[in-house]
Amino acid sequence: MFKAEKIKLLIVCDEKTKIYANQLSQLISANDDQENEVIGSKDGSVVASVWEEKHFLANEANISSDQNILFIGNSKPAKSVIPNVTEKFNQYGIHYGWLGNQAVIYVEDKLLKKKEYDRFTDFCNQQQKEIDEKVKFNLLHKIPSVNFLNSHLLSINIISVIAKNKAKKKILKQQYHIATYHFYMNSLTSFLED
Repeated sequence: MFKAEKIKLLIVCDEKTKIYANQLSQLISANDDQENEVIGSKDGSVVASVWEEKHFLANEANISSDQNILFIGNSKPAKSVIPNVTEKFNQYGIHYGWLGNQAVIYVEDKLLKKKEYDRFTDFCNQQQKEIDEKVKFNLLHKIPSVNFLNSHLLSINIISVIAKNKAKKKILKQQYHIATYHFYMNSLTSFLED
């Protein structure tokens, strides 16, 4: 019996989004499938490589159109892909989609309003509940907490611009973490099979 050929995925990021590219690569390489259920992508079926934007741009001319590429963030190469993809997810400032063998995950660079942040928190809690139900507890699958910012957002009008920017950065990190998990759990296989 022969082994099926592994699908190769190139994850392109910049310095700011490298942590999420590595997060996705780790999720892909995790043996998290259950007896009767595939979690994310089928264990061992995908091989991911993480390239920073500068490496991608230096080698872009040598990359064939059949190479599966996922851009994370709003880097220069991602911006050329974004207008062409069919969005599959667009909520809480989080976007992802794909067309052919190119996909993108990015987050809008803006602070969520209090009500939208509350809905985002509920969404994150629901995602965590689904992960906990499907996967034995594993720190790799733990979504970073989002509740700690609620008290800061209640008084955001009183807080200085510096504190507002600090809150924005923390929320942006949360959005990228949940975007990466959500893409892995719900859309990675569809993207690779389209």
